[in-house]
Amino acid sequence: MRRITRGRVLKGLKITVFAILMLVMLLVLVPLVLPHFGWQADPILTGSMEPDLKVGGLAITRWVDANEDSIQEGDILVYRHSVDDRRVTHRVVGIEYTGLQPNFETKGDANEDPDPYTVYPSYVEGVVKYHIPYLGYFTDFAKTRLGLLLLLVLPGVIIIGVELREIWITLSRAEKSKTEIERKAIDQIEQ
Repeated sequence: MRRITRGRVLKGLKITVFAILMLVMLLVLVPLVLPHFGWQADPILTGSMEPDLKVGGLAITRWVDANEDSIQEGDILVYRHSVDDRRVTHRVVGIEYTGLQPNFETKGDANEDPDPYTVYPSYVEGVVKYHIPYLGYFTDFAKTRLGLLLLLVLPGVIIIGVELREIWITLSRAEKSKTEIERKAIDQIEQ
C-alpha cells in the first residue's frame, strides 16, 4: 500500500490547481473563438425568455441566413434591435412574407404580448441551438478588463511562476549535487 507523503499531496494539489486554471482559461477563450466557426455565445441578461432561457445563462447561437427557409415558428432568434442596436433573444411566433422576404414576429416567452415591431432578416444574427445555465454571468464578466485580467492574465502568471519555481528548484538541486561530487573528488585526491 502506498504511503501518502507531503510530496504526493503537493503534486496532486499542483495538478488540480493547474487543471482548474486551464479550465477557466478555456471557458474565457471559447466564446472568443466561436465566431470564427459561425457560432456565438450570448449571455442572457433579462428574464423575458424564462423559463427556457434563464437570466445568467449562456445561449450558444448558430449563424443563419434569415432570407432562406431555415427559420421557423418556435425558433429562438438573436437579433439586433432596430432602434438601439442592442441584442435581443426572443422566440419567433409568426412569419409574414413581403414578396420572398420573411419578416418575423417575435415574443419573449415570459412576455404577455408579441414585440411591437417586425424583425427583418438583415437584423437576425442567429438561432439559439444550446443553452448553458449560469455560464453567461462568467462570460459577461470575462469580457470586462477586470475579468480578462483575473481570468486570463493572472492564471497565466501563476502557471509561469510555478514553472519558474520548479526550474529554480531543479537547478538548485543540480548545483548542490555538483558541489557534493566536487567535494568527494577533492577528498579522494587528498587521501
